[in-house]
Amino acid sequence: MEKMEDLVIRHFNDNDMFCRRNGIRITEKREGYARAEVLIEKHHVNGMNNVQGGVLFTLADFALAAAACTDVGRGVSMHCSITYYKTGKLGDLIIAEAVEDNRTRRTATCLVRIHTQRKKDDGTTEDITLAHAEGIVALFDIKLGPDGK
Repeated sequence: MEKMEDLVIRHFNDNDMFCRRNGIRITEKREGYARAEVLIEKHHVNGMNNVQGGVLFTLADFALAAAACTDVGRGVSMHCSITYYKTGKLGDLIIAEAVEDNRTRRTATCLVRIHTQRKKDDGTTEDITLAHAEGIVALFDIKLGPDGK
């Protein structure tokens, strides 16, 4: 039998057409936590050759919804806010890590850190926080089926 975490990953990655078309994937899921990633390509950048803010927002939104999802329920974002600190660049692998901060019967609040790693001039790698987000997910008593739907 497939584990709940694998079922959630498959559900999100197979059924969210917007994220699929834009290369955004859930790569890790455990109770109250999810990690989403996107490799930044040319269609993700704006006229200043920086990552479009909407890419980071979508990445955070996707991760927080997956973090709140369990085997007995699914959710959709009802509120999300984001604060941008730095910009992503072409070729960056950007990661959003969402952690559930609070859960009630009908909502879950998640905190999200959006970051990337870049090589420095001295050859070492630096972890760079690009943004933080906070979101509230409305929860529904809809079980994921064995087919991930």
